[in-house]
Amino acid sequence: MPVEERLVFGLHYLDEKSVPEVAESCGCSTRTVKRRLQKARKHFVARARREPDLAERLAGSPWTELESG
Repeated sequence: MPVEERLVFGLHYLDEKSVPEVAESCGCSTRTVKRRLQKARKHFVARARREPDLAERLAGSPWTELESG
């Protein structure tokens, strides 16, 4: 996952910052943050599917729909 995507993913999901807060922290627009989050989620799901424990936890999750979309 590219650095920009990892950064917004971490700030949003791990540090629990809102999209506007992430945008301010990164010095970009909220639109850019949303686009990077979407790509980061797809990368995360694709990677998680290759890990048996994570794949099992993702089963039935709304995130699994992201990989194909």
